[in-house]
Amino acid sequence: MVFPQTNRCKSTRAPVFVRDLSPKNGGLTCESPCQIPLETNAKIIIRISLDNREISLPARVTWRREDATGAIEFGADLELEFAEETARRAYVDWIVARIQVILLEEYQDGGSES
Repeated sequence: MVFPQTNRCKSTRAPVFVRDLSPKNGGLTCESPCQIPLETNAKIIIRISLDNREISLPARVTWRREDATGAIEFGADLELEFAEETARRAYVDWIVARIQVILLEEYQDGGSES
């Protein structure tokens, strides 16, 4: 879900699918079948479920594309420094666990081929 933080009283809620995630810089590539009024540099709140726990993370829209149907794709950088401590910790723990799984799978498969 995306919640643009605007000066207006109303917020927009829309389903958003995270297509790609960069653990290195907290960047997300997202897409939504809905028309969402997002502008580049907009501050948003992304609510995600990690291991059956919903957390809210602040982010900033870095780019946006819209197709002919009005569906959008956008990039957002998480602003973890502004997240609540429990949400930040849950996200970091989740990322570390995912990286450990990937490394274990690579190890069990004989490592990466050069």
